[in-house]
Amino acid sequence: MKNRLVVLLAGLSLGVLAGCGAVSQEEIELETDTAGLASVCGDGYCSTASENSVNCPVDCGSAATTVLGRFSRWCGKVNSHTAPSGAWTPDSDCTSGCNIGGLAYCQKFWPGSVAIRQVPVSSKPASAWANAGCYPANDEYDGSDEFECLGAPRVVGRFSRWCGKVNSHQSTGGAWTPDSDCTSGCNIGGLSYCRKFWPNTTSIRQVPVSSKPASAWANAGCYPANDEYDGSDEFECVVD
Repeated sequence: MKNRLVVLLAGLSLGVLAGCGAVSQEEIELETDTAGLASVCGDGYCSTASENSVNCPVDCGSAATTVLGRFSRWCGKVNSHTAPSGAWTPDSDCTSGCNIGGLAYCQKFWPGSVAIRQVPVSSKPASAWANAGCYPANDEYDGSDEFECLGAPRVVGRFSRWCGKVNSHQSTGGAWTPDSDCTSGCNIGGLSYCRKFWPNTTSIRQVPVSSKPASAWANAGCYPANDEYDGSDEFECVVD
């Protein structure tokens, strides 16, 4: 089988992560710009001077996409498609061939598709292909090319940090709540922190801080902070 170069035809952008110091036992308000802090990969802060989504995805994020399905083409045959873990099936219109493709073709089967990318052709059974009119081709050729149909990632929650306070988090549509461990501060973050609340999280991205009520924040020990500050930074926890 001939190898193919993976070509990203479209994508979704992600942000980066940031971080600063630890929660103290007393109320502390820090004015320091965290962009000036030194950073190492894995500390929950993406230092743009030395880190990026390639060399440190745990801090800086990575491409987030959901594979909804695939389609493959073989000129002279009806196109074939498959859902993840499904069976390869010829297009039921019995006519769509290798002159048909692109994002619009993905959306024919998976309307939520937002992008496609070319991938190496995969092994297929003889039943994957049909001739025009849907007459069985009975040929185990793997196809001329193959594409993944990509959907948008799903946001399951957010967390926000404010140095000197306990981190706050929010499920989608829920209320902002301080971390119940009463200690996790702005030195804690990254993908692993998302997974503390939403274990199926696969990536994170930084977003603008949103408006929060005073109840969103607590001092160490979970003593109420009663402050309507919106936080130093904020991140979405994403399931690809």
